[in-house]
Amino acid sequence: MTKLSLHVGINRLDPAAYAGFEGWLRGCENDATGLAALAVGQGYTSLGLLTDRATRADFRALMAQAADKLLPGDWFFLSFAGHGTQFNSPTSEYGLREALCFFDGPLRETTFRRLLASFRPGVNIRVVLDCCYAAGFERATPFGSRRPRSLPAEVARRITPPEAHPPGLSAASIALLCAADVPEVSYDGPVFGVWTGALLEAWSRALKPTSIQTWFELARVIVDESKTLQTPQLRWLGAPAEPESAAL
Repeated sequence: MTKLSLHVGINRLDPAAYAGFEGWLRGCENDATGLAALAVGQGYTSLGLLTDRATRADFRALMAQAADKLLPGDWFFLSFAGHGTQFNSPTSEYGLREALCFFDGPLRETTFRRLLASFRPGVNIRVVLDCCYAAGFERATPFGSRRPRSLPAEVARRITPPEAHPPGLSAASIALLCAADVPEVSYDGPVFGVWTGALLEAWSRALKPTSIQTWFELARVIVDESKTLQTPQLRWLGAPAEPESAAL
């Protein structure tokens, strides 16, 4: 069984790609390295893309390599920590689609889902996202030393990426742990992201000898114990039909 992981942490953006906005954050690289260390401890071979190395082309290339290598029964753990944003979209029933802000430009949610859908049936994929997917995030107010991981609305309007058609469901088993619900922002902290810091603590406690047997049970523990200013979410895409049975 092969276990691969990829961890993206972006503390600043290329202002040439974001209408002059750099969007400095403090905790994203630490989030990536912290989750990579956790993955290595669980037997994963880990790779990282940090700040100016976290380009869309490099991300797509590493995702394609993982999708080509992994076989049914193998595992892939992906994390992203950085800015998130939303764009108007005529193809979305809600009128909006999300995007992850890579160093050199935004990667639409439809493209992200297409990359996940490229994995073979039977591959177990676990995704941790610590970024904002919030409508109206320009109205969010930092809390103390915390600041939202989101683009200002005027920047988002100026860099709208091309529309892409949504992909079909993946046959792989994909579980997403998201830092915040759609109307919420995700906050950066002085060392880690507020939520990723809580997640690392909860995950470390959960991995000690317990009665937890499935990834679903572990994810629920993390969601319950890592609530901060945000409401973390557990979402499933593709197979299996009964995600509660997915093994650790």
